[in-house]
Amino acid sequence: MSDEKNEPADVELPPEPRRLLDEIAALSLQPVPLETFFGETLPRAVAALKAEAGAVWLIDAQRRLVLEREQNLIATGFLNDPMMKAAFEQPFTTAIERCSVVAHAARQETLDGPGRMFSLLLGGLWAGRQPAGLIQIVEAADADPNTQRQRATILEIVCRHTMTFLSRTAAFPSATPPGPPPQPIVPPTPNVSSTAGPPAVPPPKVVPNVEVLPAGAKLGATQGSPATPVTPAVELIPLDGVLAMYEHLRVKDAALVAANEGRRWLGVDRVSVAERVGTKLKLLAISGAASVNPRANVVQLLSALADKVVQSGERLVFDGESHNLPPLLEQPLADYLHESRSRAVVIAPLFDPIAWKKFTEAGVRVEKDPVPRPKPLGALVLEQISENPLPVDLEVRLDRVAAHAGLALRNAQEHERIFLLPVWRFLGGYSSWFRGRRLAQWLGGLAAVAAVAVAMVLVPWDYRVEGKGRLMPVVRQEVFAPWDGDVLKVQVATGDPVKAGDVLVVLKNDELHARYLAQSNLMVEKETQIESIRAQLSEPAPGMTAASKEELHFKGLQLRAEIDGIERQVKSLKQQLDALTVKARIDGVVATFRVDELLRLRPVRRGELLLQVMDPKQGWRMELDVPENRLGHMLEAQRVSGNEKLPVRYVLATGTEETWDGELDSLGSRSMVSEKEGAVIPVFATPGTPFPKNPQIGAEVTAKINCGKKPLGYVLFGDVIEFVRKRLWF
Repeated sequence: MSDEKNEPADVELPPEPRRLLDEIAALSLQPVPLETFFGETLPRAVAALKAEAGAVWLIDAQRRLVLEREQNLIATGFLNDPMMKAAFEQPFTTAIERCSVVAHAARQETLDGPGRMFSLLLGGLWAGRQPAGLIQIVEAADADPNTQRQRATILEIVCRHTMTFLSRTAAFPSATPPGPPPQPIVPPTPNVSSTAGPPAVPPPKVVPNVEVLPAGAKLGATQGSPATPVTPAVELIPLDGVLAMYEHLRVKDAALVAANEGRRWLGVDRVSVAERVGTKLKLLAISGAASVNPRANVVQLLSALADKVVQSGERLVFDGESHNLPPLLEQPLADYLHESRSRAVVIAPLFDPIAWKKFTEAGVRVEKDPVPRPKPLGALVLEQISENPLPVDLEVRLDRVAAHAGLALRNAQEHERIFLLPVWRFLGGYSSWFRGRRLAQWLGGLAAVAAVAVAMVLVPWDYRVEGKGRLMPVVRQEVFAPWDGDVLKVQVATGDPVKAGDVLVVLKNDELHARYLAQSNLMVEKETQIESIRAQLSEPAPGMTAASKEELHFKGLQLRAEIDGIERQVKSLKQQLDALTVKARIDGVVATFRVDELLRLRPVRRGELLLQVMDPKQGWRMELDVPENRLGHMLEAQRVSGNEKLPVRYVLATGTEETWDGELDSLGSRSMVSEKEGAVIPVFATPGTPFPKNPQIGAEVTAKINCGKKPLGYVLFGDVIEFVRKRLWF
């Protein structure tokens, strides 16, 4: 064969692939059996493409795609992975329908995370005017993406020679007489899922119902293979059975129908349905049984086995041979078989088919928001107890039954999740009566509005005025600085109990102390002078005249007057110095926070607040701030009730789970300005009994003062009514 007829003009092939293609071209013109042709062609095609594996799939008389020949495909794990079958089902059909070369890639999902990437080249085969099958090539992991166009060209040429051979084979009755091969197929460009070129004879627009069987082994026979029984077509599930499954909106009812009807559809001895509840699996229904005893040993063993299977996400098929079972399932399966005496067990996880379809269609495309793998909803358990073998088409039947059961289970679960479902059903039953009745709708709406308006005007309700404040002891002392000075010592700490007369703070004033010393020394000096005058008068000197004596007497009187004044000053200074030692006037506890850090060694001025002492044993009161515009409601309530002690209910910020009762004590006579509430009225309220245990001094209080009954509308919309009165009516 020359190069011109083996490759397109724009692609140059290396010598080795060209030689193998020439051998395939020569083989396609020889009268050899179908098995011999594919046995010689497939290894050469895999070698020419430097691929990892390859396979030939042909369409049998039942319009089903079956495996004719494979090379290393079983070793790759492709045939045993249902996920791969789902991911490549559409590319298989596209390649056959367009009679073209299709490039497609999908990543394998395993229990340990993302597995290997399967990158396939698929070449469609036609025999005359009818689709015949395809050639599947599994590319090597290290295949260069830049040479994918060259590899697609090689596969295109292999498919062309294969179609030439098929057109000369009597096994394909639809083949046309030998003639020139089909026109070249345009190879796909790299990173493009598929491109198509027309074959020699234009194919129909739709391929007639080609169904890709589950991958695993050779599932059926082709026209050119030895006489092997062909898998019969699967009967459709009866429509009445499907409707019965979707009719029930309770999970248990849907599971019971799926179990009983599924046993008939699947042709097995027993079918069970389990639901995933949280992280565990719960057996809901067993065919032939009205209820399930969760304490039964066989039920517990089956639930444990199905739970492990569902966690794996793969089907478990046991038909007597256990050498292919995962080690994690061997012991639970053996325990269950020993207890149930079943000969064959198939456990299939149930998925939401809509979510599963989105997941499989998305594949492993690199997207910003990839479609997550759906979680199993439950499991479908099939058991064969008799010696009859499992149906040959059980896997296809199970696919269909599992899809219906999964969707019915999903619908029932979503229905049962509706909050207050009986209430909504009741309301929905009445609201549905108004549909299509315009007059009834208007009358019902007007009646509802009138009923609400009457209720707003006539229904009485407690009107309560809210106030916020603090819970404080009634008896307390605020300690102020008596004089300017420096804090020398702080004798107490926060929370310390004190008695009346205990020293709290010691201050010092150097100037006051110096004045005290100066006046004391001056008083001593004056007293010394008086003693000297007394001595002179008692023992007069010779020659002292009467005038001198009189002068000394008057001087002594003057000194005595001065000493009296100095004594009063010294006494006053002494009192001031004593006042620098600040003492408690009442029994109680120190309520100022971190008083030592606040006062130690710092200067203070006269009248400055140093700390507070409060006595929590002598009673408590609430000091509330009530908005000024609520004062009229409280005064009106006092006038109507004839009692100033209005009931109060309050809650502490330190314990909002309990409410307490009290009564109004007094109202302030003037309003004040609050940073948070604006203009407020100070209000005092006395807590009642019982009283909160161990209340905190200064705990925040939210209180509501009951001002009597008012219409419900005013209670709900009083602020709006007052706004209208002030802004619009007045």
